[in-house]
Amino acid sequence: MQLVHITLTALQRRNRVAFAVTPLGSPSPETGEHVVVQDQSGAFFGAVCVDSAYDADGRGTHRLRLGAALPEILVERRLGRHDVPSPAAEALHAQVEQYLTEAAAFQASFAE
Repeated sequence: MQLVHITLTALQRRNRVAFAVTPLGSPSPETGEHVVVQDQSGAFFGAVCVDSAYDADGRGTHRLRLGAALPEILVERRLGRHDVPSPAAEALHAQVEQYLTEAAAFQASFAE
């Protein structure tokens, strides 16, 4: 699955349609292919390439139908980076460890 960086306008976001231009020689999504889109604010969305057109220079213009917003951990899994922990996942893991430590201390206070 590919990651596509685009600039979304308010109209595109509302209509759930965006356009991506790929330069010659770069990977291009094919019609029907699912991609991950990252907009100018850093938000991630699932998307499907609806159609593609290429100009004489080989640049591709792709119409994407935007889907739901995606959390960072799901983006990493879709892009095949599930072995790389995200900052959010690391923070959650640290918080869970803290709760477990506090729970163990609380439980030990009753054993005395």
